[in-house]
Amino acid sequence: VDHGTAYGKAGKKEGTANPQSLKEAIGYAVQMAEARKNQ
Repeated sequence: VDHGTAYGKAGKKEGTANPQSLKEAIGYAVQMAEARKNQ
């Protein structure tokens, strides 16, 4: 797991978080939606 409460990032400048996990989660969601649509 690469996430937590993000208390250390709260109130900081933009750009301190890594968006990679969000990108991967969106990709998996798309794959699951397409698989369900094709059932």
